Amino acid sequence: MIVAAPQEQISPSAKTEEQPLIQISGVRKRFGSKWVLKGVDLTVAKGETVALLGANGAGKSTLMRIVAGLSRQDRGEVHLGGVSTKRA
Repeated sequence: MIVAAPQEQISPSAKTEEQPLIQISGVRKRFGSKWVLKGVDLTVAKGETVALLGANGAGKSTLMRIVAGLSRQDRGEVHLGGVSTKRA
């Protein structure tokens, strides 16, 4: 016999009030004349699991360096927990 625990019920209004954990909008990055990120958009909610897949040189590590604050994007916005990572 399989017994499943009841899932927590969340009202639709509660879901919309929560800020995404990671919000990436229109992020672009280039090295010299080569664009390695061309308008990346990504939203990751709290508790969500995401995998980045792509060929070598596709920009996966570059995107993660931008999200971690180790590199700056040329254009676009990154918000972590609703707070912009843009430096003055």
